Order: sequence, then C-alpha cells, then structure tokens
Amino acid sequence: MTIKDLNIDRMLPFLGDEELKALAKEAIEGAKNDHEENMRLLLKLAPFIGQDEVDVILYDLLDRKIPFEPLAPFASPDFFTTLVDLFLEGRAENVNIDALYPFMDEKDIKRLFAAVIKQRELDRQEAAKLFETEKAEVAKEEENPEEPEEPEEHEEPEEPEESEEPEESEESKYGSDWKVHVLDTEELMRSVEEKVKKRLFARFFGRNTDISEEVKKEFESAMEKSMDKSVGKPVGK
Repeated sequence: MTIKDLNIDRMLPFLGDEELKALAKEAIEGAKNDHEENMRLLLKLAPFIGQDEVDVILYDLLDRKIPFEPLAPFASPDFFTTLVDLFLEGRAENVNIDALYPFMDEKDIKRLFAAVIKQRELDRQEAAKLFETEKAEVAKEEENPEEPEEPEEHEEPEEPEESEEPEESEESKYGSDWKVHVLDTEELMRSVEEKVKKRLFARFFGRNTDISEEVKKEFESAMEKSMDKSVGKPVGK
C-alpha cells in the first residue's frame, strides 16, 4: 500500500478541528467547479464538526451562490433565521427555500407565510388598480370616439385635351396650283381607265372583231361599275 492508497474518509473521526477546517476550506474552493464531489466531502465532514463551523461553511457557500441544501440538516436554527431575513430582503433568491422548511423553526416559517399573504394582497391591489385604469380609459374612448382619418384624395392630373387638327384645304396641300393638280389627276385617271378597259377587253374577247357594239357597251358599263367600287369614281365623272 502506498500513500495514494490511503482512505482519508476513515481518518475523519480521528482528525482535529484544524485538519477538518482545512478539508472544509478545500472543498468549498472546489465546489464551484465540481459541486457534486466536493459537496460529498462536506457531507462527510459535517458530522465531525460543530454546528457553528457548519454555519460558517454555509454562509461561505451562500455568498458564493453555490447550492448548499444537502448540508441543511447540520445547520443551526440561527442560520435559518438569518437566511429568512436575507430571503425577505431579496438577497437570497438563488436559494430553494421550499426545500428547507423541515429544518426551520416554526417562527421562521410563519414569517415566510405572512410575506406570501402580503405579496398576494399587494398583487390583488395592483391588479385592481390596473383594471380600474383600463376601464376608465375604455369609457373615455367610448364617450369621445376618435373619427377615423380619411385618406387624402390624390387628384389625378388632367390629361390635356386632344385638339382637333383642322382639315387641310386643297390649297394648303398643293399650293396655289391646286386646280392644275386636280385636272392632271383627272386626266391620269381617264388614261388608266382606258388602258385597263383595253387590256380586259383583249383578255375576254381576244382578236375576235365580230363583236357587236351592244356587247361592247355592256362590257364597258360593267367595267365602269367595277372600277367605281374598287378605286372610286374618277374625278369629273
């Protein structure tokens, strides 16, 4: 067996106060990083040290905000009285007080109970005050309802009216010689008309010269009617 094999737990009943305090200090320092292991060591130490020393350990853990509930059975009544004072002042909110009732004196539990009742009454009063305020605001809104704001009408820009352009006169189109232009157009139409008639006549009758004048007139009349519908009647006709 070597030094590493020695069981320190078996030594605890035979250690003095100085050695036990040194172990407790070491456990408290390590409890922040390894809470479970060091809390186990403190629980082993608690039966061999007095309540006053346990209280010192608990105050240290409380100040460091390290959970200490497993050590509660070894604490003194004075520790719980001080703890309740701190809790009611809002300085021990990280402590699970509900888990510590079995170890407290009746007077400390009654103090906590009275604080709960008082807080509930304050909460009810605050809720009633908020309700009345809200009720008054609703009544005020009903008496003086705000008219909804009408959206602003955006006038669409008026489109400029299209001005009717005056019809061009014959003189503005063709200048001062417009009469000559019209006469030239009439002559052109008559020339085209005669050429069309001759070509169609040749296509229908070929070189047949034994055609009566009556047939020719009927053909020309039909051609004139056809040309009137397709290109309009020539000027001057």
